[in-house]
Amino acid sequence: MRSANAYFPAPSHDWVVWLGMIVLPLVVVAVSWRVFRSSSPCRRLWVLWTVTTLSLAAAGSLFGLLSQRFPRLPYAQLLFAGCVGSALWWALFSYKADALRTLQPDRLVALNVFRLPLEMVMLRAAELQIMPLQFSILGWNFDLLTGASALVLTLYYRRRSIPRWALRLWNAWAWACLGVIALLAVATSPQIALWGHEVQNLNLWVLFFPYVWLPSVLVGVAVASQVLLTRQLWHTRLVRGANR
Repeated sequence: MRSANAYFPAPSHDWVVWLGMIVLPLVVVAVSWRVFRSSSPCRRLWVLWTVTTLSLAAAGSLFGLLSQRFPRLPYAQLLFAGCVGSALWWALFSYKADALRTLQPDRLVALNVFRLPLEMVMLRAAELQIMPLQFSILGWNFDLLTGASALVLTLYYRRRSIPRWALRLWNAWAWACLGVIALLAVATSPQIALWGHEVQNLNLWVLFFPYVWLPSVLVGVAVASQVLLTRQLWHTRLVRGANR
C-alpha cells in the first residue's frame, strides 16, 4: 500500500487548464510535423521524438514515478532533461546544411505563436494556485510577449518574408525568456525552494498529467525551433560574409 506522504500532492483541478494542457501539446506537435518538413531522416526522427516524449511523460506521471518525494532516481529531472536535451540534439545535429535551407524562418516564428495561449492557460493556473505565481506574467515569466510578438510578426509579414533584423531581435528575446523559465524551474524545485516550501510556491504541477507535457513536449518544441532559427540566421551570416 502506498503511503500518501511518499508522494507530492496533486494540484487542484480546473477543466480549462486541464483541457488546455492536453489540446495545446497535441496541436503543437501536429503543426511541428508540417513545419519541420524534410525529405531527410530528420523529419522521421522528429516524429519519433514527439511520440516517445508524449508517451514517456504521460506514463511517468500517471504511474506516479514523477511525483515521488524521495525516489531512488530523480525520475522527473531525468525525464525533462532527456526530452529537452534530445530535442536540442536533434535540432543541432539532425539538420544538415541542405536540409536546413528547406526550412522557412517565418514558419519557425509562427510555430511559436502557441506560447501566447499557453501563457494564458498558465496565468489561469497561477490565479487558481495550480501553478506557482512566479511562472506567470504576474511573476517573472514574460514568455507571453514571445507568443504575442510571434503572432504580430506572422500577421504583419504574412505576404512577405520577415526581415532579418526582426528575426534576430525576436530570437534573442525568445532565448532570454527560455533562460528565465529554466532558472525559475530550478528556483521553484523542492530541492531549492527559493520562495519557500509551501505547495503553492513549488513547481509540482508538472509532475502530473497532463501538465507534464509542458516541460517535456512544449519546451522541447520551443527549444528545437529556436535552435533551428538561430542556425539559419548564423548560416546566412556566414554565407553573406563568404560572398563579400
